[in-house]
Parts: sequence; C-alpha cells; structure tokens
Amino acid sequence: MSATAAQRGDRVRFAGDTVARSDLRAVLSLTALWLAMVSLVSPVGDFPLNDDWVYARSVKAILDTGRFELLEFSLASAFPQAYWGALFCRMFGFSFTVLRLSTVILGLAGVLATYGLLRELKVAPIGAWIGAAALAANPIYFSLSLTFMTDVPFYCLAVVSLLSETVAPPAVWTPVQPAIVRRKGSRLPYIRALSVPATS
Repeated sequence: MSATAAQRGDRVRFAGDTVARSDLRAVLSLTALWLAMVSLVSPVGDFPLNDDWVYARSVKAILDTGRFELLEFSLASAFPQAYWGALFCRMFGFSFTVLRLSTVILGLAGVLATYGLLRELKVAPIGAWIGAAALAANPIYFSLSLTFMTDVPFYCLAVVSLLSETVAPPAVWTPVQPAIVRRKGSRLPYIRALSVPATS
C-alpha cells in the first residue's frame, strides 16, 4: 500500500472515530437533558393521571394473580407495558410513582431511538440531535412520559421497530411489537411498504 493510500485510510478511520464520538456526545447530552427535565418536574405521587389507572389495574392483577387482565372499556391492549410496569413494581413495590418511572425510562429510550433512526437515515449528528431534542421537549410527549398511559410505550416500540429494520433484515416480530401495545401499530408494515420506492 502506498503512503498516499495509507494516509487516505487514516483519514477515513479518523473520520469514522469522529462520527462515533459525536454520536456518543449526542446520546449523553440527550440523556442529561431528559434527566434534567424530569428532575425539574419531579413526578412523584401515588395517584393516577389521565386514564393510567386502567393500565395500573392490569399491573396489579399480574402482581396479585400472575395473570394479565384488562378492563373491558380499555382501548389499548397494553400487554407488554403491563408486564414492564410489573417488573418495576416487583423491585420497588406497587405505586403510581414507580409506574411513572417505568414510562420515564421508555420515554428516554424513545428519544434515543429517534436519534438512532435519524442517523441511520443519513441525517447529520447535529440534525439528528435537534430532531431527538425536539421530541424530548415536545410538551405532549414529555407530559405523557410522566404517566402510565400507552402513548409513549407505543411510540418507543414503533421507533425501535423501524430502527431495527434499517440496521438488519426485516423480521416478522418487529411490526408486532407496537401492535401488541396499541392496535394502530398493525399499520406500520403498510406505511413502511408505501414509503419504499418502487423498483423495476
């Protein structure tokens, strides 16, 4: 290999390291931003918000009987979310504060997955950071992240599903993830199919 080729290779490797470091800084800064926002609000209190008491009942049923139960008038299945909340309640005890904590973590995961999806779509680190930060600061997204409603878990699984299909061959289970939280998730495969350019 010539010296010129080696220098080009070094530049490529150096460029790759720079991108990796910028992504790491973006992830850390987004995490810090999210934690700062949550700490300012301090979502502590053993009381329901909106309709999250409906899904809290499912968590309580899992803890008490080991079976998943859902109230008849619930519009979302919330199956994986109920077990996610039950996992936290088994460690820290049942309370709405603990259930909110479980959603706060999914809220952060949704923000970071959004950044990852934008990067996989060839968006520059600063553009991907702005997009993910805009999601984190969105009042609807952030406020729902402080409840045990199904909106944020659905969004998190939907973005992770889309992200997984950009970094690996399509798998059957990826569109199923959001669908088992809310029925609207079953539309994702069709939306994705329409977004793929037609090839001859």
